[in-house]
Amino acid sequence: MRNKNSIELDVLALWVMCDLEAGKLYWKKSPNYRAPAGSEAGNITNGGYRTFQLNLVKIQVHRAIFALHHGFWPLLEIDHINGNRLDNRISNLRQLTGGQNKQNSIVARKRNASGLIGASWHSSRNKWRSSIQVNGKATHLGYFNTADDAHACYLKAKAVMHPSWAGLPKPMALRDGELDALRELGGVPA
Repeated sequence: MRNKNSIELDVLALWVMCDLEAGKLYWKKSPNYRAPAGSEAGNITNGGYRTFQLNLVKIQVHRAIFALHHGFWPLLEIDHINGNRLDNRISNLRQLTGGQNKQNSIVARKRNASGLIGASWHSSRNKWRSSIQVNGKATHLGYFNTADDAHACYLKAKAVMHPSWAGLPKPMALRDGELDALRELGGVPA
């Protein structure tokens, strides 16, 4: 497989039709015997994303919808604002850095005993510990008698320390030189 952004947008547009409001791609013409023209493009992966393949390139539907709408392939991660990986409506997609995207997590890690983000069991104190990641560093928020209290503390801290977490799409400002770098990579038309 080649790089996920190695297919030209004009080639992509020849093969798929984009419904921005529904967040779906449909085949304009059949790429193979299993996907007739007019059918929804892609299958759902184990990771919960819809992907499809075109010219030996595996493409995530949310990235293709973003690219077709904006006219360039995203260089950063595409975040689903509401956390639903299958909700690919353009109003639910935004471009973020990896760190920003991790702040939008709504599900605790599988190994988390509480099942709640920001709440973990601290066995030596026999209490629930609340912590949050800020700029790549863990920040201790306190110890609590219940996982719910630790989680509530985490949510309050998250609203302050991760202001974009409110779930509203925020425009991403480009720093000096980034627009030129995007153009050189073919990500933005001149």
